[in-house]
Amino acid sequence: MAADKKIFADLTDNDIGKCIEEKDAANTKRSTDNSVRLFRKYLLEKGKGADFESMEISELEANLSRFYAEARSEQGTLYKKSSLQTIRHGLSRHLTNTKGIDIIRGLEFKNSNKVFLAVSKDLKRQGFGGMEHYPPLEEADLRKMYAQFDLTDPKQLQWRVFCDVMIYFGRRGRENLRDLKITDFACKRDGEGKMFIYLVKDEVTKNHQNDPNTASGRMYELQDGDDLCPVRTFVRYKRKLNPKCVFLFQRPSSNPKADVWYDNCPVGANKLGAIMSTISAEFGLSKSYTNHSLRATLVHILDAANFAGRHIMSVTGHKSETSFKTYTGYTDAGTKERMSKVLSESTRPTPRYSESTSTSSCTFTGSATASNTDVPLIDFPSDSDFGLEPLSDSQINQLLCDMCDDSCTGPQPIAAKENVKPNTTNQMPVQSQSQVQTFQNVSYNLGYPPMPSITNHGTININFYQVSKK
Repeated sequence: MAADKKIFADLTDNDIGKCIEEKDAANTKRSTDNSVRLFRKYLLEKGKGADFESMEISELEANLSRFYAEARSEQGTLYKKSSLQTIRHGLSRHLTNTKGIDIIRGLEFKNSNKVFLAVSKDLKRQGFGGMEHYPPLEEADLRKMYAQFDLTDPKQLQWRVFCDVMIYFGRRGRENLRDLKITDFACKRDGEGKMFIYLVKDEVTKNHQNDPNTASGRMYELQDGDDLCPVRTFVRYKRKLNPKCVFLFQRPSSNPKADVWYDNCPVGANKLGAIMSTISAEFGLSKSYTNHSLRATLVHILDAANFAGRHIMSVTGHKSETSFKTYTGYTDAGTKERMSKVLSESTRPTPRYSESTSTSSCTFTGSATASNTDVPLIDFPSDSDFGLEPLSDSQINQLLCDMCDDSCTGPQPIAAKENVKPNTTNQMPVQSQSQVQTFQNVSYNLGYPPMPSITNHGTININFYQVSKK
């Protein structure tokens, strides 16, 4: 009977336990295992039992205090501050899952936490406090890399698509690359008829374990039919894939056929994780980049283009602006060079570009010449070359009054006066003699002398030549 049909699964305790163990990301689980392994190794070296899960709280707290201070790497060197924090969080996750003990917030571990903070400050004081973020590709390296991709070669065509997918969708270094399938991507047109490729699959990522993945990047086609169009390249690559394999990144065939360039076998996770290192070496880039550098490149380019952080986060999938700012704080080499040049220019005893008041000429101090003499760029003639005569006091007085209104209390449009005709000759209207008021009677109650009011758009140059009275 239909009512007797079983529809629910039967899971063992081991199945449920395995499900709990796999709730964390692979990298998180690996970090936890490494932290536990290191602490056990420390306890054994100190002659104590490695089973720290069975220790009393007071004994565990005392061992943690000494471990934070005495922890060393396999080479016997100090850990960086960030590495020690990772070890501590790994131990905390393990003890929380197995014993329900919180060694970070628990009041019983107050002393060990004080030791940890003291050691962290000391590491920073000794130069071990820095955190190395994945650098974005320099602009020159990015252009050089894309210029060298040979789309007729199966391996380099795959590299090009790999870089496009990483940049346009802001993917993290190795995350889920091995599991990407052809059907995870789809092609669509927007309301304006423009074609774009987007990611269909809602992935489980580091930032999105239980909640929906908010990353929604789009890779649009270039309308001018450019051969470097990412959509055209992606479609070209897809048509060359082996139809028997469902994965996006397939192993390039040693004997490619006309229509199939790849084998019925996916590229391994480790090889995918080292693609950018391989590209850096083969294309002769300035440094060895990692896959995660492509994600940082996306953020850096869009941030430099003044896109809002919330829009960039919609592509990368960041949930917190705090973690997002670790990418935007990067300063590229070109900006650093310009800042250095500005500082170098400011520290010169004599600026390169100066305006000499003694010679009335604009000069350039050339550092490339042996004599370092001033080389004139533009020579201006002196006042005497124009045959100018100084104005008398009465002439200055008459000129100023001609440009004032009746009250002479500040700048007002002369054309606005009722007894002044509108300007129709493209010349500045001048008041009649009856409207002229002497300069000695000008009122300065407004805190500034009378100024000319120009109502037309003609070019008027007024030169004042001040002569001190003897």
